[in-house]
Amino acid sequence: MPRIQFQHAGVDVGRSEDVIKSIWLRLRRQPQLLDNFELLLRRLTSQLHRSHLDYYALQKTFRTYAESSLEIIRVIYIGMWEWVGSRVVSVLDSGRQAQKGPGSNRSRDAVD
Repeated sequence: MPRIQFQHAGVDVGRSEDVIKSIWLRLRRQPQLLDNFELLLRRLTSQLHRSHLDYYALQKTFRTYAESSLEIIRVIYIGMWEWVGSRVVSVLDSGRQAQKGPGSNRSRDAVD
């Protein structure tokens, strides 16, 4: 049986199967302790339920964060490639202009 770890008022109430068995035997011998044990079980159940809800809330928050982060990365990536594309076009245009020479703009304007 796996070890069970519960904390109640700072005291470890269940580290192993032997501890649980000894608590159970004590309860059978002293029934007046049963109310305290039932209260402890209710608190443990409530804490487990709260922990379960917290776990799923954190998991949902993480997924939302991861999805929004991916969207931000996608937007940045697209923007970067648009900028790189415009720079490539600019460099290619300036290279074409340099090959044609300084007077090529005037002759093109005159034809249009």
